[in-house]
Amino acid sequence: MRYVSFVNARNLLYLLLRQHPDGITAKEMDALVKREGVLTTQRGKGISRTTTFHVRNALYHLGLLELRGRLYVPTSDAVLVEHLAQAEGYSKQLTTKEKVEFARHVVENADCRDVFLWLFGTEATELEAFVERAGTVRWRSEDIPGLADTPLASREGATPGAARKGQRRWRVVMTSPAGAMTLETEDEVQAVFYGVRYWLMQLDVLDEMFFEGEGGHTIMFATDPRNSQVDILPYLKRELVPGVPWTPLHLRPLMLNVARDQHATLEATHAAFRRLARRYPQYVYLIATARSFATITASSATAEEFQLRGYLRDDQGRIISHARVHEKIGDLDDTAV
Repeated sequence: MRYVSFVNARNLLYLLLRQHPDGITAKEMDALVKREGVLTTQRGKGISRTTTFHVRNALYHLGLLELRGRLYVPTSDAVLVEHLAQAEGYSKQLTTKEKVEFARHVVENADCRDVFLWLFGTEATELEAFVERAGTVRWRSEDIPGLADTPLASREGATPGAARKGQRRWRVVMTSPAGAMTLETEDEVQAVFYGVRYWLMQLDVLDEMFFEGEGGHTIMFATDPRNSQVDILPYLKRELVPGVPWTPLHLRPLMLNVARDQHATLEATHAAFRRLARRYPQYVYLIATARSFATITASSATAEEFQLRGYLRDDQGRIISHARVHEKIGDLDDTAV
């Protein structure tokens, strides 16, 4: 298992369904991908043979490609394959349905469960059950004793391509009520941290928030890509201090609790709070913070962006760390937003 773009995985399946529904060899597939140029890197360039191999391998192990002799054939009875057979072209992003169907194959995969998903404390192999029952997982990166000077750019928020080659100087420690796991070798980090973890984050089935405390750690939780509407007003009402006109709120912990409870992404949760603030500006006062303060522990631009994901942005793009809510917000109907 390695990092793959599921947009590329989707487009490769679509390409095969259009041009080689009865199968194609790996060598022929490599040539086809290079010739068509529809599978691209984040910079828009055509992907390499190695990347094509990883995309093909992921589709095969997830049961979306079958191997018949030397031919790779799209799995005809897979819901995603049936959907793509009716699609109308290549895409630069996944639809919600495509995210859900890819995610089903990841959650059902025994290897994905054995190397990573067990940490969430559920044996559920059905997507909806997994999201509903999954606990939270905490991870942090730390130096391997005796090896130092690895920049944070290759840890927090780094893309797989930023990972250091050769001897690994840092490791990832993951803990949860279900147990603990340390990723130390290059294969372990690539397969789990940059592999399955990144897969599910792309598919909006996992999200995470960084906190500076305890030396820096990140909380991961399960989400459902279909949960675009978040009910945030009841949470604000519970935070109100009786007899106090304006209650101060620390937004990041609140947003995390809302997102975890409703299995929603941070993006959807932040959007719900922005809608509330936009509709009731007389009851919600947003307090901005400086980028330098919000990312005070970051040592690279990549780490800064990773840490900022946990912060709400208002309509002007300001970084919002706190808010004050008026007691009259408690009089609003919970469906008012």
